Parts: sequence; structure tokens; C-alpha cells
Amino acid sequence: AIASAVGGYVLAANVPESLVRGGSVNAAGMMAVTSGALVVLAAVFSPSHGYIAKALRRRSLQKQIAVEDILATLFRCQETGQASVEQSQLDSILGVHKQMRSALSNAQAAGLVSITDARASLTDAGHEQASTLIRKHRMWEGYLVDKAGMPADHVHSVAEQLEHLRNPIPGDGDAPSGDQHGKPIPPGK
Repeated sequence: AIASAVGGYVLAANVPESLVRGGSVNAAGMMAVTSGALVVLAAVFSPSHGYIAKALRRRSLQKQIAVEDILATLFRCQETGQASVEQSQLDSILGVHKQMRSALSNAQAAGLVSITDARASLTDAGHEQASTLIRKHRMWEGYLVDKAGMPADHVHSVAEQLEHLRNPIPGDGDAPSGDQHGKPIPPGK
């Protein structure tokens, strides 16, 4: 309010007369314009709710989810007996696009995935993180079927979104040994 009042008054007093029809600028009007400009600046540059901050958080979250999707895919492949997966097979499962290639590089740089001879596999740290992620996914599937009443064949895509939440998993204390599809639920920490 102070910045609007002072800034509006200073701008009204210093606008060249040649720019204004009638010779002067209304100070109250310039204060309103200054207030509007400050609101726009806050909406764009606010560190917590501004457009730029939200875009940066969204981008960071997309990168994190892409890495987690790679870890979950490699974990599921290990469950079927594949110790490592060819990158071309991983591309066909996840889709070949720039974000997934970047995520694979990020996972490798973080020490979660190792790539040898164009084959990707989980490191110990990657296996631990992937196990936690798969546990969350399968626990969410159980919750959605048992508590939310969703049909078992409709819960996978919803659980795939919920697995990335940082909140506690509902019913984690009394976890069953398997999910709705007969796959084992990895043990919790």
C-alpha cells in the first residue's frame, strides 16, 4: 500500500506534460495503476505462489516422476527374472522422448541405474527406492479396491499417479502380502 501510494504520487508528479492530454495526471489514478502493476509482479515473481515458481516446481516434479517411472519399470522387469533391460526395450515400454532419455541420464547420475552395453539395471540404491515405490503403488491399489470400492481392473492408472505422493500410504501398518493382481508387496522399511 505504501509503495502504491508513494510510487503513484511520484509517477503522477513526474509524467511529462507532453504525454498527457489536459496537462496533468491524477495522482489517485496513478496510484491505482501502480497497485495493479505490483499485483502483476507478485503474481509472476512470488517465490511461493508465483507463476515462475510454480513452473519450476512442476518441471522438477515431472523430472522426478520420470526417474521414478524408470525405476518402477526396471523393478517390474527384475520381478520377471530380467536382471537388466536393453535400452531399446526400455524405450518401447516408456516411450522414446527427450524427457525419458533425460530421466535415464538423471537416474544414472544419481547412482540409481547403471547402464552397461546398452542395458539398464538397478543399482542397490535404485532397487531400494524402486521397492518403496512399488510398495506404495500396490498399497494404493489395495486401498482403492478395499476402501474406495473401485473395481480391481480400474485401479492401476490411479495408483500410478498416487504412488508419487510423499504422504503416508493408507493402511501401511497392516499391509497384506500381495496386491489385487497377485503380485507380492515389497516389505516396508
